[in-house]
Amino acid sequence: LEATPGTRCYMVYFKPEFLDLNPFAESLKNFPFLEARPQPLFPLSDTYASVFEDLFERMMYEYQTHINGSLDIIRSYLQIVLHQAKRLHEEI
Repeated sequence: LEATPGTRCYMVYFKPEFLDLNPFAESLKNFPFLEARPQPLFPLSDTYASVFEDLFERMMYEYQTHINGSLDIIRSYLQIVLHQAKRLHEEI
């Protein structure tokens, strides 16, 4: 996939250990799209783009502000991102 001019892209890097404090970490194997592959991009409909953009902006806010509980909130948003991406991956 190639991004067209004006396309917004978000990348989230995390180590599995980031989610280890949460029982959800055990289910990372349920997200096969996390495995390394040549094309880790997903084309998004306008609806999905809006959903992901909102989640990534919220994660960025928490990351930048470092307010009490930010890491827990980021973990929660990451879980939502992964489930939304799984849904999208299954539709492709």
